[in-house]
Amino acid sequence: MPKPTRHRRQPRQRAPLPAGPRLLLMPGLINADGEPKAAVALPGNPIPTLFPNVAAALAALRALEVRP
Repeated sequence: MPKPTRHRRQPRQRAPLPAGPRLLLMPGLINADGEPKAAVALPGNPIPTLFPNVAAALAALRALEVRP
């Protein structure tokens, strides 16, 4: 009786990295006003940059935008 043939699984395709920076809300980190701290995650950088509030993070994102 022949041995059963084992087929290898096809490797999973990974999702592409996001093209631009992302705004992250950190609910585990609360500032003095009771709001979650915000962070900006840049593609290719494993550690996001923390900001004290959402307004500061949005200002940083605006500064990172490419001007036409």
